[in-house]
Amino acid sequence: LAVRQALCSLLKQVLHSDEGGPLDDGADPRDVRLSSLGVDSLMAMELRNRVRAWVNVDLPAHLLIGNSSVEEVANLIYQKVLLSYLSQSSQDTDALADSGEEFVL
Repeated sequence: LAVRQALCSLLKQVLHSDEGGPLDDGADPRDVRLSSLGVDSLMAMELRNRVRAWVNVDLPAHLLIGNSSVEEVANLIYQKVLLSYLSQSSQDTDALADSGEEFVL
């Protein structure tokens, strides 16, 4: 939910949209399609850059230009962030194991 809300906030900034609509804080934007918001290729690249700066995740451009929903994009961001975190945790554990130090899980 927090990822979806943050994504909606980023979309509002990119779209320069402060007035209500499908991304209004009170509305449920899960099924809103990016294409219905008028996201073009330039906006998609801006959104992609902001997501990269926000959580260090690269999104495929076709996902943002296509007919994806806010929910689908938010889920992908969440999955990529989780995978990155798990990968980093695994690397940290491997480094500790390689150091010969005793550790407890």
